[in-house]
Amino acid sequence: MKKSIILLLFIACVSGRIASAQTISGEAPRFRVAVQGGYGYRLGKIQESGQNVIDQHNKKLKWGVVYGADATWFVANDFGFGLKFNNLRSKAEDAVTITYDDGSTKSGMYRDVVDLRFLGAMASTRSVTPSGRWIFLVDCGLGYLSLVNNGRVIDPMAIKGGTLGFCADAGVDFRLMNKLYLGLSINAISGTLTSYSLTQDGRTETISLDKDEYETLHHMTASIGLRLYL
Repeated sequence: MKKSIILLLFIACVSGRIASAQTISGEAPRFRVAVQGGYGYRLGKIQESGQNVIDQHNKKLKWGVVYGADATWFVANDFGFGLKFNNLRSKAEDAVTITYDDGSTKSGMYRDVVDLRFLGAMASTRSVTPSGRWIFLVDCGLGYLSLVNNGRVIDPMAIKGGTLGFCADAGVDFRLMNKLYLGLSINAISGTLTSYSLTQDGRTETISLDKDEYETLHHMTASIGLRLYL
């Protein structure tokens, strides 16, 4: 799964570079700042626990709200470098009752607030229509992909972990006025978590996962936002 996603990201970046080199026709400013928001979907398979409440809870975490920002400097009209930040947040909350070994029970809330954050360096290609009204872009890059979960299983708990992340996106910007554009983009981010830190009951411990327990952080997002060209 991970190898397939990485290969698709690589193909998208190479294809974007070739297409950009063939279609570049207009001029555009060299510096681009973008802010956006939208929705995202986690691609990893849900491990079934056999408990309906938990399985339904985890399914809710597949979807989330995304926001982010980019800054790109184009060293040539069709090629540039920049930085990208992307955050996918998903939430789920359910009432649960835990039964302990001694037969006692405890009821409360089972809550997850999960943030998948990518921060990395990007290479960007673009093609500009002769009028300069439309700009098509393909980006790809590497960075740090982290998972932060501030939730509770009756009592508060926190999970934190990070790994190398791969990112690629494709988008189009449409000029609204002068230097201001409206942009649409589709983004793919890939990474796998092999360990994390768990804070609970005032204690923090590092959990190393077995290979068949690795946490897949792959996700896709679609967003809309404003772009400023300077």
